[in-house]
Amino acid sequence: MVGIAITGSKFVIPYGAIFLAQAGVQNPFLNNCILALCTWAGSVFGPWIVENGGRRFAKLTGYGLMGLFMLIVSTSLVFVVLPHCQKRI
Repeated sequence: MVGIAITGSKFVIPYGAIFLAQAGVQNPFLNNCILALCTWAGSVFGPWIVENGGRRFAKLTGYGLMGLFMLIVSTSLVFVVLPHCQKRI
């Protein structure tokens, strides 16, 4: 249950399309499809990873990759996307 609270998936899944539509994203429904695909992949491969690698390995690797991807996305937003925006936030 802590993992659900840390990742914020309970906010993103039901309200993601509405939030992105208000932010001006062209196709917010595509985001929900990508999230559903990621959830499906985690449901398929998650038990195998836990069975063969262990719970500690799965949690540490999962949270480590999640932090790395968050860092990559935030860095790309700051250095790639924001300099090309017309309207500053």
